[in-house]
Amino acid sequence: MKSVPRLLIALFACSAASAQVTPDEHAAHHPPAAAAAPTPAKAPAVPSTGELEQRMTSMQDVMDRLGKVRDPAERQRLLKQHSEAMRAQIRDLMQMECPMKANMGMKGGMMGKGEPDKPGTEPSPMGQGDMMRCHESMKSRMDMMLQMMDQMLQHEDAATAGK
Repeated sequence: MKSVPRLLIALFACSAASAQVTPDEHAAHHPPAAAAAPTPAKAPAVPSTGELEQRMTSMQDVMDRLGKVRDPAERQRLLKQHSEAMRAQIRDLMQMECPMKANMGMKGGMMGKGEPDKPGTEPSPMGQGDMMRCHESMKSRMDMMLQMMDQMLQHEDAATAGK
């Protein structure tokens, strides 16, 4: 019976001795901290409604200049500038969301900032002000989308007029 504990002690001693490695050997099987955890890509910042409206005004200015220009090279440069601005505007409009979207309850109800996971707290109904902010945000987005459609038609007309 005494041989079993001695055997276990001998096995433990052997495994502990074989586990002792140099710091270089130990570091060899661990990647550097920078390589092990890649930095997450930052989400692109969504411009404010004011910035989006300013871009719409800028795009309209480009279209106004395009209507006055006669040089084909300048016309192409302005059309390219306008196309890039439209693409950026569409990308940013697609990222816009209603502020209430994050607060929608599981059954479609609108919930406030309550914490249902914590005992004793329940989500509160969304207030009238929150609903109005969402409505205004959606209205603004729809207005800009209509303006974008108008910009696309103007762009197409300007592109075909130069040919």
